[in-house]
Amino acid sequence: MLGKIPQVKLKHYAFRNNGNTTFSDVSNDWGLTTASFANGAAYADLDNDGKLDLVINNINDEPFVYRNISSGSTGWLAIKLVGGSLNRNGLGAWIAVYYDGKQQVYEQTPYRGYLSTMSVDPHFGLGTTTRIDSLVVKWPDGKKQALTNLKPNQQITVTHGAANKSYQWEQNSVAGRAWFRPENDPAKIHYEDSQRDFIDFNIQKLLPHKLSEYGPAMAAGDVNGDGLDDIFIGGDGPNPTILLEQQRDGTFVNRNVLPGQEKKNRDDLGLLLFDADGDGDLDLYIAAGGYSAHPNDPSFEDRLYINDGKGNFTPDTLALPRNFTSKSCVRGDRL
Repeated sequence: MLGKIPQVKLKHYAFRNNGNTTFSDVSNDWGLTTASFANGAAYADLDNDGKLDLVINNINDEPFVYRNISSGSTGWLAIKLVGGSLNRNGLGAWIAVYYDGKQQVYEQTPYRGYLSTMSVDPHFGLGTTTRIDSLVVKWPDGKKQALTNLKPNQQITVTHGAANKSYQWEQNSVAGRAWFRPENDPAKIHYEDSQRDFIDFNIQKLLPHKLSEYGPAMAAGDVNGDGLDDIFIGGDGPNPTILLEQQRDGTFVNRNVLPGQEKKNRDDLGLLLFDADGDGDLDLYIAAGGYSAHPNDPSFEDRLYINDGKGNFTPDTLALPRNFTSKSCVRGDRL
């Protein structure tokens, strides 16, 4: 079975920080040219040469190990944090390095992405500098320490026990007149989508993902002429398509305004509000689809509902040609 699944391995990317809040794609220049199904990556100085190397873990394949062979005499600084008994690696510590009028900061959080953890020793690239003005470490418990006049190209050990100063994070002032206020009922919309538990893979085992869970569709517009936008939410299976009618206070009232949904057994996957009959109000087009019915099943037939201008809809069974193809969207163009 696995041999029948088509493979589309993905390329890996590396972006170089240009130092001016922009980044350049250097994937090919840095040697990341082999595509794979990667599900984890980590970087660390594996050969202790002061340059970070890269390890990529692959699904059903060997891992990649990229050795950093960049040339040049750029400086670096590695820091080994020795925390207290309850935080040996100093997780959450804030580290700042000052040099040549520049500043770099790092928060000790070595976790990256999916099942990927970096080296717990923070690493700073320093360019061509020959002296580090200061290194400041702020521990999570409010203690801090500063080391000055350091040389690059070495690993510094910083222990929590040697922190002899205290600090407090600066608290931003709160505006006296707030622009926003809390809402007791922020949602204003009380609707819970309910979908059938249908297993698409029993029909097509090579599907990359389930197609029966693309809903619900939504369409918004003023359907009752009160100047407020209302919302239609498409129904799944036997669940009807519902109108959420907006009130003057910003709340929404759920209404079942579409007749003929008592024995509904289809997915309403495409909704479009437009003036179908040219009378100045919004009518509703519903495109039916799904994966549970057989091809060319009558349940895939689209429907058009005509609005009387007050939010009451009547099906127009003669307006549309018969189309029993499964659909997932509907669009309209202005003429």
